[in-house]
Amino acid sequence: MTRKVFLVLSLILVSPVSLMAQGYAPAKVARGLYIFSVEGGCGCHNPEGQPANVGGAKRENPYVLVFAPNITPDPETGIGSWSDKQVIDAFRFGKRPDGQQLSMGHPYYYFSGMADEDAEALVAYLRSLPPVKRSYPPRVVKKPVPVYDLPTPPVKSPSDGPERGRYLAERVGKCNYCHGAPYESPPDMSKYLAGRKDPARLNPNITPDVETGIGKWSVDEIAHFLRTGARPDGSQAGSIMANLIKKGLKDITPEDARAIALYLKSVPPVKNKP
Repeated sequence: MTRKVFLVLSLILVSPVSLMAQGYAPAKVARGLYIFSVEGGCGCHNPEGQPANVGGAKRENPYVLVFAPNITPDPETGIGSWSDKQVIDAFRFGKRPDGQQLSMGHPYYYFSGMADEDAEALVAYLRSLPPVKRSYPPRVVKKPVPVYDLPTPPVKSPSDGPERGRYLAERVGKCNYCHGAPYESPPDMSKYLAGRKDPARLNPNITPDVETGIGKWSVDEIAHFLRTGARPDGSQAGSIMANLIKKGLKDITPEDARAIALYLKSVPPVKNKP
């Protein structure tokens, strides 16, 4: 991502005076917006037709029944009373300020490897949005949420090439969260990105396997799909992927889309048809 991208976004989307008053430089907020976009726009917290980040999506797994919380800066029903560190600890390590562990519906296993600079920028962006007062029923815990060893996050994110692609795919875009092991268990790396079938949708195999994955796709075709949802055969992405593209991935830079594509072409192919 270039300095030019940050500058253009900051000039269009934020007020330098108001953001500097909050202690966040416009470039930092713009970087946070970009990370938010590559993540797919935090879909669970952004239901269609509602104000940004108000939450509300219902999620249920063997551990908990929960509604995606309000992550606007509202001090009573959102994250307005949390410190920046508390916000980062929540989305990156699954720890709420009150000590509770977040449900496995939130992919903190993947976000735990997000670089410090990107996590801090994401918080700056979340702080820049209007506060909205919106609350939901408390979560219902069915059984204790397991605690896992989490990756140590880097201070800085990789700048280019397949390593940046891996970082964006694993630690920002969390591809394996949908295309790999179920979120309610530690990732089964033997099926990394090999797809799975959920009750509500099919999550395809995105390894380079030529029969059951995307092995026949070129790097350019994968990169184009990430930004537009258009497959090589002319069909369009549907379901959650279409939503992720609409809410953020459409704004990924061509360079970063290509980096992710290069990384996806480099992972071991797994023969698996969900």
